[in-house]
Amino acid sequence: MKKILFLTSMALTLALVSCRTTTQPISGVVPKPVALSPLRVEGNRIVNAAGDEVRLRGVNAGCWLLIEPWMLLMANHAGVTSEKDIWDILDGRFGREKKLELIRTYRENFFTEQDVQHIARLGLNCLRVPIWWRAVSDPEYGGDMTYLDRVISWCADNGVYVIVDLHGAPGGQNEQAAIIGEPMAADLWKQEIFKEQSVAWWEEIAKRYKGNPSIAGFDLLNEAMAAPLDDLIDLYDRMYKAVRAIDPGRVLFIEDGLLGFHKLPRPADMGWENVVYSIHYYPQTTEEGIFAPDRDFHRMNRSSIWFGVPTYMGEFNTMQIERGGASSFLRFVEVFDYFGWSWSFWSFKKIEDNVNSIWGVTGYVPEAPAINLHEDSFESIKNAFASFRTGNLGGNPLLETVLRQPVRWKREPAEPGVIRLGLETAYLFPEKGDIRYEWGRAAPNIGYWGPGERVAWPVEIAEGGRYEFGIRFANNREDAVARIWLDGVSASDAQLPNSGGWEKYADASLAVLELTPGRHVIEISQADDGDGFMNLQGGRLKKTDQPAAALSADIVLLNPLNAEPLRKGTPLRVEWWNNPPNIGHWESGEEVAWSLRTPTGGTYRLFVSYSTPTPDTELVVLLNGKAAWSGSLASTGAWHEFQEKELGAAITLEPGTHRLSLQWITSVSGGAGNFRGARLVRAE
Repeated sequence: MKKILFLTSMALTLALVSCRTTTQPISGVVPKPVALSPLRVEGNRIVNAAGDEVRLRGVNAGCWLLIEPWMLLMANHAGVTSEKDIWDILDGRFGREKKLELIRTYRENFFTEQDVQHIARLGLNCLRVPIWWRAVSDPEYGGDMTYLDRVISWCADNGVYVIVDLHGAPGGQNEQAAIIGEPMAADLWKQEIFKEQSVAWWEEIAKRYKGNPSIAGFDLLNEAMAAPLDDLIDLYDRMYKAVRAIDPGRVLFIEDGLLGFHKLPRPADMGWENVVYSIHYYPQTTEEGIFAPDRDFHRMNRSSIWFGVPTYMGEFNTMQIERGGASSFLRFVEVFDYFGWSWSFWSFKKIEDNVNSIWGVTGYVPEAPAINLHEDSFESIKNAFASFRTGNLGGNPLLETVLRQPVRWKREPAEPGVIRLGLETAYLFPEKGDIRYEWGRAAPNIGYWGPGERVAWPVEIAEGGRYEFGIRFANNREDAVARIWLDGVSASDAQLPNSGGWEKYADASLAVLELTPGRHVIEISQADDGDGFMNLQGGRLKKTDQPAAALSADIVLLNPLNAEPLRKGTPLRVEWWNNPPNIGHWESGEEVAWSLRTPTGGTYRLFVSYSTPTPDTELVVLLNGKAAWSGSLASTGAWHEFQEKELGAAITLEPGTHRLSLQWITSVSGGAGNFRGARLVRAE
C-alpha cells in the first residue's frame, strides 16, 4: 500500500547521470546471430516455427525513410513542415539530379548496418522501419526499394526482426505533415484513389518479401488519427485481404490510429487471423510518466485481453526529464514485459544539442549543424547530411544501461491440476477508490482497494467439477471481508486472516465453486467498508473433492466482461479505457445479453448505470425472450455523466439458468448512450 515516492529521487539521480554522453560506439561484440524463424500468432502470443514465444523488444528507425524535421532540429526552419518540403526546396535550388544526390547522401548515412549491429549489441531483437511511401516508390523523391532490401538483410545478419511500417501513406492518413512526409489534409479518407494506391503499395511489398522470415510483420498504417473509425477499419480489412492473397502467413500489425485502443473490433469478428494489435503512448506530463504504469496501463491491458491477440507498443518514450526520465522508461518496459506485450521505443536516433531532450540511443551533437536550405551551398548541405552518421554523434549511455537490463519478471512454473490466475490476465474494475497495480516489489500486486472494487479473471474450464478458489495476499487487518463472484452472481463472503503485514504474503482458500465446462468469470471484491483491504498477488483454481457452497445469489452484477459475446457486425464497443468500463456506441435497438444461473431463485430489484445526453430514450428489459420491463431513461446531461437508476421492476427468477437482455431505443441519430452495468438485488 505504500506510495512509490522513491521514483521522485530516482528520477533526479538518473537525470543527473543523463548529462554524460559519449561519442564512442557502445562496447561489446555483436552477438552471434541465429537464423530467424518465421513468426506467427498463437492466441495472445507471437511464436516462432517451433511454437516458442518470441517477445519483440526493439526500437524505431525514425527519421530515416521518413524525415521528421524536428528530429533534425529543423522544426522552425522557414518553409519546412515535412520531408517533401526539404526536397522541393533543394530541387528548386539545385535541380533534380543534385536533389537526388542529396537524398542518397542522407539515406546512406543516417542509418547504416553499423546501427543494426549497435541495436543487436543492446540485446534488442526488433527494428520497426517507418516509411514514407515515396521514399521507396516515387523516383522523383529518390524512391528505391533497395533501402528496404538492405535493412532487412542487415537485420537478418544480426538476428534482428524487421517490422515494415507504412508511416506516411498516399494522400496522408492524418494532417500532421511531419509524421506523414508531406503537407496533406488527410486526403486518404477523402479520395478513393489514395486508398487504392495504399492497398497497391502493400501488394507490392507483400510480393517482394513474401515468406521472408526476417520480417516480423507489416504495420499496415501509422497513427491514422484523422480517420473516421469505420473508414479506418474498412481500409484495414482491404489491406488485410490484399496481403493475405499474396503472403498468407504474414503477421499483420493493426494500430488503433490513436482513436482509442478499445475502439478496434475484435479480430475474430472481422475474420482476421495472425494479427497483432498495436498502440502508441507518450506521457505528456511528469506525473503521467511516473504514474501511468500504476493507473493507466491496466486499462490498455483490459482491451488486450479482450481482443485475444498479442499487443505491441509500437512507439513510446519518457527519456525527457519532464516526461518521467529514465526511471519511467525502465518502469514502462517492465510493465510491458509483465503484461506480455512486445515493444519498440521511439527512436534510435534524434539529432539533439540539449542533453535533457535526448530521445534516442544516439544523436547528441554539442553544436549541431544549423542547416539553411535556402542559402547554404550544395556541398555544405551534403556535408551536413553526411555528418549524421552515427560515428560522428554522441551516445546516450543512460538509455543503453536501461535497455541492457534483463527482463525482471519470472513466470511461475505450471503446477499440475492448477489454473493460475495471474495479474497479467486480470481485469480491474475501479468504482469509487483508486485500485491500481504496484510494481516496486519482487512481484507486482494490486492494492489501494475501495469498497465494491473488483478484480476479475475470465477462465476457460476444460473439465467440469468443483474447484477451490484461493489467492495470495498480504494485509494488516483482522476484519477484512472478501466477496467472491461467479459469472456475475454473488457466491459467498470470506473473512481474510491477518497475514502479518502489507508486505508479508500468505495463501488463503476462499471458496469452492462448481464450474461447468466452458467460459466463466471469477471475481473478488472488498465486501466490508474498512480502510485498507489487501495487496493481491494473484489467484488460483484447483480441482478438489470438497463440497461446493451454494451460491448466495443475493446480488447479481451484469457488466461488459460477463456479458454474452456481442453479435458480429454490431456497432457496440466495450470502452475498456474508462473506469469503470462501459458499453458504448449504442445504436438504437442494439441488444446486450447475459446468462444467469441462480440456484435458489427469487425476486430482484433492478438497477442500471447509464449515461446519455439524449432525453427520453427507452430501455427494454427482456427475460428469457419476453419483455419484463420497459420505460424511459432521462438524460444524464452528457455522454460520460453516469447515473444509477432503479427501474421499479420486480424481476422474478426461478431456480436455474436465465437469459436477461437489454435493448436501448432512441429516435435520435448518433446513438442512445453508454451503459456501465446493471445490478439485481434480492428483494427483502
